[in-house]
Amino acid sequence: MKKTIFIICLILLVFFHKVFGQEFSFKMTFIDAVGNTDTLIIGFDNIATDSVDAELGEVNIIDIELDSIFDVRITNEWYVRAWPGYQDKSKYHLLKQIVKKDCSPGASPVSIDIKCSHWPVTAKWDSSLFRGDPCHVGSVFTSMNPGLWWDIMTPSNLYQCKISEHDEVTFTSNADKYFYPGDFGEDSYMNSDHDTISVFWVALGTTAIWSYVDQKHYDNSIFLYPNPSCDYIRFDSKNQLDFKNSEVYDLTGRKQDISVHDTEIDIRRLKNGIYFIRMNDNENRTIVKKFIKN
Repeated sequence: MKKTIFIICLILLVFFHKVFGQEFSFKMTFIDAVGNTDTLIIGFDNIATDSVDAELGEVNIIDIELDSIFDVRITNEWYVRAWPGYQDKSKYHLLKQIVKKDCSPGASPVSIDIKCSHWPVTAKWDSSLFRGDPCHVGSVFTSMNPGLWWDIMTPSNLYQCKISEHDEVTFTSNADKYFYPGDFGEDSYMNSDHDTISVFWVALGTTAIWSYVDQKHYDNSIFLYPNPSCDYIRFDSKNQLDFKNSEVYDLTGRKQDISVHDTEIDIRRLKNGIYFIRMNDNENRTIVKKFIKN
């Protein structure tokens, strides 16, 4: 029965795609380490919304179980978990998403959720499609939500792949070594079936997205755990850290009045949400890491 529903959804998807065009779209093919494949369609149009747009060929397949080995979908699971404004919205799982056209940097990033038993995964696309319109020439595929801070490291080795300059990229999981059942972060989450889901992003936008990057602030040698946490965040680092000038900020950039000690942060006074801590390492480089208070 589930296979029948899935086939019907695919037929509807193809039908709507042929009948109802959109201003711009492209195909991404994902291949795991043993050859399993999955395909998504992403694009933009002036009439698109942040819900399921049937008139643009979007079909919600949330009731279809994830493949046991490899499954790639566009969802709003991360948004519903992370952003208060999305918590009253219905969840969706799509094989195609058309977002509202917006030529500002990194507008309307698309969340790509990957369940995979055999990492790494390779993503492929046609880069020539991105070399005309300035509204998408700067599009990127990344492990970091472009709506947050580019100078934050993620567990995956995928940083920021410029879609107009490459036809493919191979990348690792976005669930780090501190990921545990019931965990949720901006990089990964565990669903109700106890599947570990790595979250990645496609941002359609101008080349201004690229200017956000400053790899001098990028470091994968520092881990915060447990993350999320309700009381204390602790550090695991290969480098010696200087906490004298450390500061904690919320998503809007407001500095938080909390103390940072040598091995932990007391976050009990913070409201639930996503935060960032800036600190210096023993080479006087500024390191920025993110954590969640729940």
